[in-house]
Amino acid sequence: MSEPARPRDAGEQRTLIAIAMCMVVFWGWSNWFAPKVDPALVDGQPSAESAPVLPAAPAVVASAPIVDQPCSDTREVFATSTFSMAVSDCGAVRSIDLPGVQAPVIVTPWWTWLFAKAGTFTGSADPGPWVPYRSGGAHETLLGPNGQFLGAGRGALGLPSLGHADVVRSGDSVSWARTEGGLKVTSTLSPGESSDLANLTIQWESDRPLVGPFWVLGEDALLPVETAEAMQPRLEAGAAGELDTLLAPQDVGASQPVGEGPADWFGVGDRYFLAAAKPLSGTSGSVQYAALPGASAEDVASGRFRVGVYFLSDATDIGPGKPLVQNFQIYVGAKKSERLSEIGGGLESGVSLGWFALFAKVILFTLQLFGNVISNWGLCIIALTFLIRASLFPLAAKGFKSGKQMQEVQPKLKELQTLYPDDKEKQSAETMRIMREHGVNPLAGCLPIIPQMLVFWALASALAASPDLYGAEFLYLQDLSMQDPYGVLAVLIIAGMYAQQQLMPMTGIDPTQAQMMKAMPLIFGFLMFNYPSGMSVYYVVNTVLMILQQWYIMRDGGTIAPSLPI
Repeated sequence: MSEPARPRDAGEQRTLIAIAMCMVVFWGWSNWFAPKVDPALVDGQPSAESAPVLPAAPAVVASAPIVDQPCSDTREVFATSTFSMAVSDCGAVRSIDLPGVQAPVIVTPWWTWLFAKAGTFTGSADPGPWVPYRSGGAHETLLGPNGQFLGAGRGALGLPSLGHADVVRSGDSVSWARTEGGLKVTSTLSPGESSDLANLTIQWESDRPLVGPFWVLGEDALLPVETAEAMQPRLEAGAAGELDTLLAPQDVGASQPVGEGPADWFGVGDRYFLAAAKPLSGTSGSVQYAALPGASAEDVASGRFRVGVYFLSDATDIGPGKPLVQNFQIYVGAKKSERLSEIGGGLESGVSLGWFALFAKVILFTLQLFGNVISNWGLCIIALTFLIRASLFPLAAKGFKSGKQMQEVQPKLKELQTLYPDDKEKQSAETMRIMREHGVNPLAGCLPIIPQMLVFWALASALAASPDLYGAEFLYLQDLSMQDPYGVLAVLIIAGMYAQQQLMPMTGIDPTQAQMMKAMPLIFGFLMFNYPSGMSVYYVVNTVLMILQQWYIMRDGGTIAPSLPI
């Protein structure tokens, strides 16, 4: 789903060819004409014993790996019933597909289209006719045409060329091996315990001492992601139980560590799906993001250059008879909390529910229970809304009652301002006395708002993170995880909130507060234009139920104090 990288211009191509020719000449000279390396040298650098005047070999090699021969991008497919990975002879996985998952629809709201259409007057490209929904492809894919995953190597970070690899199929497993000078890297993908899992073994071996870093990568040419709720692809990693998502590739320099603890996993994905590699027991390291050295932030942000996420092994050296073997578990599938928790190893951090995670998990669990009975997720959201409003009704009724009591004492409180215009302490003392005499608790009207706000934000987090809404249809909506391109739900929200205000007498309210209350429907309504339509469905039904609850309380002549419309 990534945007393809733009082709390099002719100058860039000539520069790359010149660099490649220089590397070939240097390699040939080093192997046939250069003086033989002294046995005391380690990895081409003097050891501390044989050359005390010169510095020892650096811990991180700054040179790019030598590519013995070019690759042709011939691919061998490793597949399960859930996903498939195409292993290229360029030394990495070049595509990750979920054939059973429909690609996300592309939603174009009418206001976005109008803005783009207006841009044609200033020279921008014409967006063409407005199409609310259009197909995004045959199925979900987690790598762009220039991306690669599970490539392994040694040396400096910054997306080095992996070079040619010999790809071999053995039963259901696929192996690929490549040689960089005296270093041989062999990777093997084999079936895992279930269809969404695979096992990966990588071995670095050499006929001479070599120092690291030894790394495994995931990379792609990515555009900046505005919010974590966007469907755009991104690089992700977990460290010490915390999720780190690269939403702004242009912020990455030569190296950016992920977290402060050991790596839990790293991978590529989007809002609802993930391809992740999790180190198994005996394999440990850290994770870093890195961009191509010398690439400007503007170039990276435009998607012209790939950005990588690297797993760096804690092992620092290998040599004859001392290979490095690292084992990983690969997961490819939806970001479902329960499934990622089953796999464990920190992978559960791949689902971020924000500050209201505890409440969001309860809501997701309840939504799943409804989903076991009701086949339509739109109806599940409506059923959940009924349950929430019924649960909060006692608190809402208490708040309405407190508001009525406050309105009854408002005339007396106004009199205090006249009697004691210059004595604020006397006003406060008399206000508290009047409230005690009439049994009014000034906080009682505010307390019901707190759980309503918690439910609202927790539900927003839950619906934004639930893959079940992905591609779910309801009425005219083709995907509840995306915006309503027609804006109908947002308009209904604004209208419903204004209707709700008509049941709220504004008498006795500060004029400034009254003006703010009148503006709230527009503020909330405009926010909902950009929310997922599943959240808008909840808000429309919630507003209707609040109006009915208010009417029920008022039917015997009661009154209602203004409150937040959530």
